[in-house]
Amino acid sequence: MGTRYTIDTIRALKRRFPQIRFVWLMGSDNLEQFARWRRWRQIARLVPIAVVRRPGSVLAPLHAPLARRMGVARHLGPAPSLVVLDGRRNWESSTALRELALGAAAEAMVNLTP
Repeated sequence: MGTRYTIDTIRALKRRFPQIRFVWLMGSDNLEQFARWRRWRQIARLVPIAVVRRPGSVLAPLHAPLARRMGVARHLGPAPSLVVLDGRRNWESSTALRELALGAAAEAMVNLTP
């Protein structure tokens, strides 16, 4: 999409797909530093945010500026809204998971080629 920052990507996606309700999904490890992101308050006003608890940062939602500012909802509503999802913890980074998915997709493409 030619964007550099999350805020620009969200705006571009919302312009291109106005009928879609986007949700920002992030790990609780990112929530701790979210207040340092470019225009983080605008991101929170544009899309509801769901935070998945990650190992080592389970208490992050209690201390994060976004959570202190907005509070944590029980259910995800329209923006601004923040909900924390709990479940089994995974130590793998999102980068590693994306690389694994991209590798599997590339392998599938090779297997389709005659």
